[in-house]
Amino acid sequence: MDQPVYLDIIGRGLAWLAAEQTGTGEFLTLWADNLEMRGCHPVESPFVTGWILFALGRELGEPVGTMLGRGLPFLLEKRRPGGLYAFLEKGIGPDLDDVCLLHTVLQRHLPERFAYRRVARRIARQITAEGWFPTWIEDELRPEDVDPVVNVNVIRFLFRNGFACSETSRWLRRVFADWSFEEGTRYYRSPFSLLYFAALLPGKLRQQVFPPDSAFLVRRLQERVNASLSVIDEACLLLGLATLGAPRRLTTDLAERLASRQLPEGCWPDHAVFRPLGFWSSPALSTALAVQALRKHCGALESLSQGCTNRPAYTAEYNGA
Repeated sequence: MDQPVYLDIIGRGLAWLAAEQTGTGEFLTLWADNLEMRGCHPVESPFVTGWILFALGRELGEPVGTMLGRGLPFLLEKRRPGGLYAFLEKGIGPDLDDVCLLHTVLQRHLPERFAYRRVARRIARQITAEGWFPTWIEDELRPEDVDPVVNVNVIRFLFRNGFACSETSRWLRRVFADWSFEEGTRYYRSPFSLLYFAALLPGKLRQQVFPPDSAFLVRRLQERVNASLSVIDEACLLLGLATLGAPRRLTTDLAERLASRQLPEGCWPDHAVFRPLGFWSSPALSTALAVQALRKHCGALESLSQGCTNRPAYTAEYNGA
């Protein structure tokens, strides 16, 4: 599959996303009490919309610019007093994952809008003696609620605002060294969610989190490429492998599989992404992650091409800075 084919697939995915975004700027989130998402119904989740905007990157070319223009006001409207966010609009308390990832998106596009460092300072005070951050913003720590993906999103936001994250980075490196990539984390179902978010850290921070022997990590991940994977799995794995500099044959095979799963209308099938308290999915999130991973692959292909300088805006790689 050559680059023009990928660009057409990416373009159709972005067009579908733009058409699916509501007038309020939200993207659809679904909840069900079963993994197969039978009998699912829509819920409002600022986090899912924020993650989609995070995946779309920095570009203001169309249709991404229009989606950001709708989505950022939605995130601003859902921001709670004190700069807090929760996964759902109602019925759940604020957590560090939502606060940090959504403020990362806001700070990227609206750097002067809030006193982001003040929010970061509040978050930084919640670090534990072991070096990790809890998930929930509450007085009583619950060690069973620790999630390494949450910690990756926390240190991304703290690092952006001038806070050293060395203790948590060391803790995450130990997590990566022991990670089986066979199960997800407490709140993220995909075994590759941790890889995905870590791959999108700023370069200096990413080096602190990933094990020093990236070839060893690639070999471990290579064993999972031919397993039965969801679209979410394939997208997260492809982006991670491309970031780690995996062999081109490996990433090309995975990219072709992911691209082939695009539905005729331009989206990708949705799968349960989050747990517990039921299961949560979003066809828009599946599509945004597939587009993001294919953009990363397409950018890598272009780096191998000769004299190609005028690439469409949506093929630019987001470097995680």
